Amino acid sequence: VFQPYMYQESVYKEVNTALDLTSKKQPKMYQKKLSLAVLLVAVVCFPTATESLRTRMRREHVEWWLALLRDFQKQVTQAMYSVINSCTDVHIPDANSTSLDQIKELLLEIKQQESFCDKTCYNLGESQQYPALSCNEIAERMPHSSSGLYWIQNNARSLSVQVYCDLEKEFLGSKGWMRVANLDMTDPNQQCPPNFKLYARDRLCGKSTDGNACDSVKYTTSGVRYSKVCGRVAGYQFGSPDGLRVCPTCTIDEPYVDGVSITHGDSPRKHIWTFAADNIEIGNYCPCSSPTAIQPSSFVGNDYYCESGLLRYPWDVVLYSDDVLWDGKRCDANEAPCCDRPLLPWFCKELPEPTSDDLEVRICA
Repeated sequence: VFQPYMYQESVYKEVNTALDLTSKKQPKMYQKKLSLAVLLVAVVCFPTATESLRTRMRREHVEWWLALLRDFQKQVTQAMYSVINSCTDVHIPDANSTSLDQIKELLLEIKQQESFCDKTCYNLGESQQYPALSCNEIAERMPHSSSGLYWIQNNARSLSVQVYCDLEKEFLGSKGWMRVANLDMTDPNQQCPPNFKLYARDRLCGKSTDGNACDSVKYTTSGVRYSKVCGRVAGYQFGSPDGLRVCPTCTIDEPYVDGVSITHGDSPRKHIWTFAADNIEIGNYCPCSSPTAIQPSSFVGNDYYCESGLLRYPWDVVLYSDDVLWDGKRCDANEAPCCDRPLLPWFCKELPEPTSDDLEVRICA
């Protein structure tokens, strides 16, 4: 189960060493037969000599070899128990009080489990030599694994890359997600990505350029092929943003929103999700408001969140830090339906077809 060939080689080496150390103590006429008997027993892990061999060996030699083989079986059993407990859902409390029949029953139970690894589960994704196909494969084959860095194959299948696998979160009925980006500005050691401006007083990242434009940062997927994207963004209203009505005729390559745009690919960009910031909750300029005065662009469709941090006029050129945007909370007045989306504060989208494109995050205003 670990590395069968290496493990088998170590077993034979141990047996042959025992033979070398004890050969001088055995009568020469038994050495060849005893070597054959021990190797046969090592393969089946069952310390029983055949009746014909027993009759041709002196009792003291048989007892000596059986004692050696009992110790050998104990070591093999303990090693096997360690593998079973680490690779499967079968957990064995005591490796010293189990009979051969019980071991056979346990092995049958393991074989019937979907979580049993049909490859070297001990090394799956833990080294560059044994990459997993995806984070999802690690979650399915080793359900007790913790989130962290693992090696997986990229789209070329000839290379493996080390990525962070989140093995706890479940979206769209699946566990085992590759984390592409993680920016938590509540951590004082975090810095804004290049092209974004740090607003030091509030520890926030925003646009660095003036005027009607977008600033962007790209996150590599390391050539890993994917078909689903999930994530979340937290933001705050500053001044009086116009959400999705800022430019109804703009294309996806233009600043079509006051807020955040997530896309993949180039020429053209392909839309994943839009986070729109509007000016007041009693207004009707979020497409999810009731009533609403606008509809999102066709490339946005229903893949957006829209929210304001201010209930009513008047607004001022300040940061409204009391209400976090796109968190599914404090959607009041006409904006109430905007907090009814079931996955908030997360979004999830299944792409029309798999891709290995890098992801792009743009702040537009």
